[in-house]
Amino acid sequence: MNNTFLRYLTVSSILITKAYAQPAISSVSVPVSLLTKHVYALTDDSFRGRETGTTGQLKAAQYCVQSFRASHLGSVFRVDSAYGSFYQPYFLSYSTISLVKTERGTLPLTYKRYELAPSPVTKWDSSQVVAGHNVAGLLIGTDLKQEIVVISAHYDHLGYVDGRVHPGADDNASGTASVLSIASVFDSLARQGIRSRRTILFALFSG
Repeated sequence: MNNTFLRYLTVSSILITKAYAQPAISSVSVPVSLLTKHVYALTDDSFRGRETGTTGQLKAAQYCVQSFRASHLGSVFRVDSAYGSFYQPYFLSYSTISLVKTERGTLPLTYKRYELAPSPVTKWDSSQVVAGHNVAGLLIGTDLKQEIVVISAHYDHLGYVDGRVHPGADDNASGTASVLSIASVFDSLARQGIRSRRTILFALFSG
């Protein structure tokens, strides 16, 4: 993350808040320390590069949900008439594709191509697919709450490829950190009685 990105994020936060929050406030900024905290957490070796369908990706999803809960967001996905969830699981099948090595030498020699798959019915079906998880939280607005602003990013990455972990700081722990941090800032404003007029959906995608 560079200073230009942080200035852009700060200005974006100001514009969003001035346009949609009541009463109007002069400035809002996202703390650099909070952005840094989330980036370092998501790129930790224990997340193994957050590859879709792996325990590292699920661990990252759990981290994001924990942050959304700390920001007092509501659940989005309906489990039944009484309960909701921050998780939206889905299933994928994949095949391994080989790549030609380029002069740049930056592409992995192989990668996985994913396709959506039906939900497994039996344990034998489940051996043929992997589970991914989208994560989302909701901040209900005031007088324009039926209008929704979406703030989103993808939080997964390549995972373990060609003998090494790809942590994915720029692609896309930085974007994920921005979403989590903006949610935290809106929560701090809400606790001061300053709420967005529109509902805000904070969404993080995998796969």
